[in-house]
Amino acid sequence: MQKRGQPFKVSITSLLPLLRDEAHSIATVKHVLEKIKETVQFLNPGQTPVVAAEYGEDKVVMMFGGLHIEMAALKSVGSLLKDSGWTSAPVEAGVASSGTAESHLSASNVTKTRQAHQITACYSCCLYRQRKAAYNRYGRDASQSPQDVLDFEEWCKKRRLESPQFAFWDLVLALELTILTLIRSFREADFCLYREALAELLPYFFANNNVNYARWLSIHLRDMMTIDQQHPKWQESSSKDILSCTNLANNSHQLQSTKPTNKTMQSSRMMEER
Repeated sequence: MQKRGQPFKVSITSLLPLLRDEAHSIATVKHVLEKIKETVQFLNPGQTPVVAAEYGEDKVVMMFGGLHIEMAALKSVGSLLKDSGWTSAPVEAGVASSGTAESHLSASNVTKTRQAHQITACYSCCLYRQRKAAYNRYGRDASQSPQDVLDFEEWCKKRRLESPQFAFWDLVLALELTILTLIRSFREADFCLYREALAELLPYFFANNNVNYARWLSIHLRDMMTIDQQHPKWQESSSKDILSCTNLANNSHQLQSTKPTNKTMQSSRMMEER
C-alpha cells in the first residue's frame, strides 16, 4: 500500500438527504433544525450550530446565504445601471456580446457579472484619481484664501450637487466597492468586515425597494452585532467556519480559497448530480 507523503485536509461539506415534505413547512424546518443541533452536539459538544437561512433564533445562530446576498446586491446595482450606457461599453470594445452585457444587469451569471463590476470599479478608481487631480487643480487655482478652500469631501459633495453625472457615477462606484468588500469578507472569512459590508449595503436595498432583503438583512445585521451577548461561547469556534467553507482543489491538498456556505452546498449538489 502506498503511504501518503503529507497530511491532507478532509472536506467539511456534505449533502444531506432530501426531504419529502415542502421545505418551507413548519414541520420540516423544525425537524431540520433539531437534526442539525443533534449532529453538531454529537460531533462537537458545546458548539453553537450555524445554519444558512433567512431568519434568526435564540438558540441557533442563523446565517444568510452569502451567494444570495451577493446576487441581490448585483441585481440592485444592475437596476441602477439600466439605460445608463454601461452595457454598451463592453459591446463597443468587442469583449462581450449585447446579450451577455445585458445579462449582467440581472446577474444571471454571478461570476461574469462580478468580473464586469470589478472592471468597472477599476476604471472608476481611475476616475477617482482624476477627481483627485481635479481637486488639486481647484486648490491651486482658487482665488480665495487657503483657509476658504474646501476639503476633498466637501468639494465632492459640492460637485455632486452641481453635476448629476458626477453624482451618478460616484454612487455606482460606492455601491460596487461595497459589494466587492462583501465578497472579500467571504473570501477571507473576515467576520468584522462582513458586518461592516452589510451595514453599508443595507441602505442600497432600501433605496432599491428590495423589500425582503431590506427587512430581513436588517434583523440579520442586528443578530450579528449582538452575537457576543446572545451567544457568549461562539468565539470558541473559528469565525472562518461561521462565514465560509474551505474550497479544496480536486486531487490537491493545497488550500485555495473560501466560499459562502450556500455556494459550497450548491457546488456539492451539482457534483452529486453529475
